[in-house]
Amino acid sequence: MLVLASVALPIQAQEEVLEKINCRLKEGNCESAQKLYNAYKDAYNQTDKDIERRIAACKDPKDFTAQGFVDLGLPSGTLWMEESEHDNYFYSEAMTQFGSNIPSNKQWAELMEECTWEWNESVPGECFYKVIGKNGKYIRIKANGYVDVVENLCVGCGGDGGVHGYYFSSKPINNENLEVFSFVKVGKGLLLWKLENLSNCKLGVIQAVMPPQERKLVNGFFRCTSKPVSR
Repeated sequence: MLVLASVALPIQAQEEVLEKINCRLKEGNCESAQKLYNAYKDAYNQTDKDIERRIAACKDPKDFTAQGFVDLGLPSGTLWMEESEHDNYFYSEAMTQFGSNIPSNKQWAELMEECTWEWNESVPGECFYKVIGKNGKYIRIKANGYVDVVENLCVGCGGDGGVHGYYFSSKPINNENLEVFSFVKVGKGLLLWKLENLSNCKLGVIQAVMPPQERKLVNGFFRCTSKPVSR
């Protein structure tokens, strides 16, 4: 039995330990989750980036850097997660888990227009766009395809890394149609906007947040220092 930070952790199934950490986080018990996670790392010699982000968010919801968000120097001030999520989701699942962190169509448009998109196949079995801001910082958006649960197949994934990406926007069109940001790697790379009937499909998610705007007192009135994106 391992003892660390006053937490006794038996050597048991990793999934069970991670579930306990998740329960602590759902309860808002940040310190208990941190202690269990520390013990988990020592017991299994493994880390979990998603758990680390969630613990950081639990401790300080305003510490976006610790949660893995990157400032790309965008005009709107939007911060994007350093990489897209590993799994694909139904829209309802994505909204439950990520909520307001699902980017809007305007945020996607800004990311397209303000950043440089470089296709990358350097990771075996995984293709992605390296999206670089004007300040030199970057995020990774995987060519994840989408999962058709009716046909039980992954569309656009490919055996050695896909060439298509399908990602949620925060705006549903109706019960069956979703507004989707998508891309397909053609030549140097082509970015597309599509509206598709994907109600039976699981799509990718990358998170984006808009931190509280700084305000300055100007002539007796507070003014926001950043401005919204227009299109």
